Amino acid sequence: MPRSHSRQATPKRCDVTKSVLPGTSPEKGSNARFSWGMEAQHTNNIRIPQLRVLLNTACGKRCRYCRPSGEASHQVQRDQQATPDELLEWVRVLVCAGVRDVRLTGGEPALHPLGELVRLVRETKAMGVPRLTLVTRNGRIASALAALKCAGLDCITFSLDTLDPVRWCRICGISECDVGEHATLLDAVLLAHEAGLPVSLNCVLLADTSAAEFFGLLEFAAKVGASVKVEELIRDVGMNGAAGAELHANPEHLAAMVRAQASSTWVTTPAGGLGHPMDNHRLPSGVTVTWKQFAKGACYGTDCHDCADFPCDDALMALRLLPDGRLQTCLKRDGNHLDLGAALRQGGDEADRMVRRALSVYATATRYEHADIERLRARRAWAPATQVLYAMEAHV
Repeated sequence: MPRSHSRQATPKRCDVTKSVLPGTSPEKGSNARFSWGMEAQHTNNIRIPQLRVLLNTACGKRCRYCRPSGEASHQVQRDQQATPDELLEWVRVLVCAGVRDVRLTGGEPALHPLGELVRLVRETKAMGVPRLTLVTRNGRIASALAALKCAGLDCITFSLDTLDPVRWCRICGISECDVGEHATLLDAVLLAHEAGLPVSLNCVLLADTSAAEFFGLLEFAAKVGASVKVEELIRDVGMNGAAGAELHANPEHLAAMVRAQASSTWVTTPAGGLGHPMDNHRLPSGVTVTWKQFAKGACYGTDCHDCADFPCDDALMALRLLPDGRLQTCLKRDGNHLDLGAALRQGGDEADRMVRRALSVYATATRYEHADIERLRARRAWAPATQVLYAMEAHV
């Protein structure tokens, strides 16, 4: 049955005096509302993930390296999605718990009602969020760029894997008759730059990505004042299943070429020190190229250890808020979702406990070196074959 958006009781605002991990407390003299914020991450070594707010799970495309529900582990139907007030309430609870880095994603944010999108940006920034970004691969966002800038959006990321319109259609899984969508997307990138928004281009490297194609993208980035993030393909998440390994390419050969041209190099990590450490190369053109490479290692939590896919490529990096109010700590599993929306409608302290439980997954995360990850992956691949062998021996 469709979920009713009517509320049985007024949802309780988060109690920031309780919104801390077991064994921790807000620092003296700190702003208690953000006691788990960026400063606490450094002083108390508490890992606070980026919050990814999924506005929907549909995007109108079927990208070769993605899945139909985007960053969600499953589709959320339109009649199950949050009202604007509900969504803001859920975000507010998580911000009160210390989240400082919020990313609006999907699905496709550009397919969300744009007026509601602008309101979400404005009111989320009013909560005191220092960094609020949005990611899209749809040129429809162009009509809202000026309003989003005025509302306080800090950065917009365009998913753009190639400047070749036909190849772009093939990557996106749409008809080559729709090449006009690619031109519309490039126009939106230019308009974002002209609107004064910091622009980032997100490029997933595939096995058939040529060096000429990649460096052409860097030249385009220089023209629009954009940075570029290169992502190594997640091999074990996507609509292609086992084909992910066939699409995968090691970014190192391109990274070495960029590194040789760089005027400066430094390393950054995602929010909370989670995910993969990333090399950054500043080119003479002014473009900064950031590399997400599995060879840099990754973080995993205790919840990961009982997963059949441990250690997966996605690792432990971001907390996702689904359009129906559920919190998702893992990109691959449904079983560990926490229904924040239902807890808030119920009232009481359950929502506060739920948020603390979700964030504790990241607070206790451990970093693994690449060699250890590959050793565990090899053991995972070997184990099923061994079990079959043991079963065969048992019947001899």
